[in-house]
Amino acid sequence: GSGTHDITLTNNGQYIGNITNGGSLDINVTGADIIFGADTDLDLNTLSVSDDGSLAFSLQADDAGETIVDFTQLNAVTASLADGTQVNTRFEGALVQTEFTGTVLSSANLDFDVDALLLNTDGSNPFLFDQSLSVENGGQDLVLTLRRKEASEVGIGAGRQAAYEPIITALTSDDALGAFLFNST
Repeated sequence: GSGTHDITLTNNGQYIGNITNGGSLDINVTGADIIFGADTDLDLNTLSVSDDGSLAFSLQADDAGETIVDFTQLNAVTASLADGTQVNTRFEGALVQTEFTGTVLSSANLDFDVDALLLNTDGSNPFLFDQSLSVENGGQDLVLTLRRKEASEVGIGAGRQAAYEPIITALTSDDALGAFLFNST
């Protein structure tokens, strides 16, 4: 149907899932959370997130859990993320892949300071991963980089480190359990 093509989240509202659209869409987040599903590949007119809002990008592995096959990808004409905007990562299951780099937001008009964004703060940083954000492609792409920590980095003693990778692999057979453990803070 026809409509205003606007999504506005305010007052501690929260949206979790995939969004599809066939035209221009404006998303405004103020004092709320938007958590895009891994299948979200979205063209936007504008994306605006205030300093008390949060934006989460999701990742999903293939059926074997070996490599990331889907992750949130947003393309916006204009994207504005206020200083202090919370940016989070959400796993939709476990994965064997130890490193990932992907463009999660592209815009010819990016308006934010990547150093002023808050990446997985306030206890929301997945414990198993080191994460970072960077701006690339002449300031037009926001890039998420993940590195899964090694057994010794998560406090597993030398005598039990050999079990770490087989346990990670076993978690890929159960998306709910894998997501629970990979998103654990």
